[in-house]
Amino acid sequence: TTEVPLTACGPVIKRYAPPQLQDGVLRLDLRLMRAPRAASLITGRIEGTQLWWNQPPLQARADLLIEGTVSIPPGAEAQPTVDLVLSLRHGAVSGVPSLGELTDLEGSGRITNNRLEVTHLTGAALQSRWRLEGTLEPLTHPSMELLVSAPVQLERVTSLLPMGDPPWQLSGPADVRVACRGPLAPQPAIDCLAHAQVRNVAVIAPGVPEPVTL
Repeated sequence: TTEVPLTACGPVIKRYAPPQLQDGVLRLDLRLMRAPRAASLITGRIEGTQLWWNQPPLQARADLLIEGTVSIPPGAEAQPTVDLVLSLRHGAVSGVPSLGELTDLEGSGRITNNRLEVTHLTGAALQSRWRLEGTLEPLTHPSMELLVSAPVQLERVTSLLPMGDPPWQLSGPADVRVACRGPLAPQPAIDCLAHAQVRNVAVIAPGVPEPVTL
């Protein structure tokens, strides 16, 4: 078991970690088991605190815990078997187009071979709490299937959308669910379906003197 500041091990990080990971502290507790003509087994946990991911315009900070097992069969062409559980806390992302900043990110997930399952990921954006769940398959057949749900104030959401000239204005609470799925490669082709359950929503339309309440 050892605790390693990323800035203190530059050559190692440059070789094994993505260049966007630029700061933080890693605590490693790993065990390697090997036997002749058998798979090598790596078990344990990696705990990262105050991690800083810099990929302009995005910057992210979070604490991340990874626990699980990686089995590496003998043979140069053999593919490892991966079973890892992820836990994210104290996360924040800045520089998100249109949204600006995501805060209070917390969640959990699981990586099994080429599949990332997001059990839940919660956070705050546009002064609302939201929740995301779903799956990503980024390697062999890149695709995604995600569901986002949040209670929102419509005036904050519609400010991001083209609403005509002069614009329509919506205000009031709504429970929003957005489901997106589709391939990410060779060209992204994502289909999204949105549903909003509204309550006492006021609509101000061009040429209408009084707001219309729904």
